[in-house]
Amino acid sequence: MIAQIRHLGYLGEEYTKKAYALYDQYNPIEIDPTIPQEIKNEKMVEWWTTHIKIQAEYGLSKQVLDDVVQNSTFKLRDKIKDFFEILNKNKIPILLFSAGAGYFIRGYLKKNNLEYNNISIISNEYDFNVDGKVLGYKSKVIHTFNKGEIAVKDDPVYSKILHKENIILLGDSLGDLDMSKGLEHKVKITIGFYNEKDEKHLELYKDKFDIVITGDGPMDYVNELLKNILE
Repeated sequence: MIAQIRHLGYLGEEYTKKAYALYDQYNPIEIDPTIPQEIKNEKMVEWWTTHIKIQAEYGLSKQVLDDVVQNSTFKLRDKIKDFFEILNKNKIPILLFSAGAGYFIRGYLKKNNLEYNNISIISNEYDFNVDGKVLGYKSKVIHTFNKGEIAVKDDPVYSKILHKENIILLGDSLGDLDMSKGLEHKVKITIGFYNEKDEKHLELYKDKFDIVITGDGPMDYVNELLKNILE
């Protein structure tokens, strides 16, 4: 979602060049399974920290963010509205862990009429000045590989999930498998979304996730699984 700022050129040509250069530098590290995890963690913090500084330098603001949400070409995964509706109807909590920005996530949920009370968002939160300009992030950077380190017990959502014994974990990166750290559970089903065009790392995803959905596929399988469990 943050990439939409880059794609749509809101912060000017120079920002776009620098943002793409950062992507070209760090994305190969992010997706390479042979690189040690501690090095990946270090490089992801470098990437996110450098990027937010550049965004602030080139004038990222609430006005820009709101405009991106309204005019973005970003599309929700097919049938994901059904997914949210099933969980909301059955009062099942949804934890959205994201290395993106919570401001965007809330904006897209509102835009698509998906602001349900059972949704909690744990993500990077912008720090704004009095004029609505972005200064940086409010706290420790959340990146692809440290979502499991974020203490859910310190978040108000913990009281909602304290007595939940079963988890369905959805993710599109191997780092997402750690998102349930700190949550006690009896059963966990992991579903991975393999969105890459090539199949270079597909077997690794199949090895790590219980189920893998390829080709940026729809939520049909997940929705049917939920319906079968609930019935």
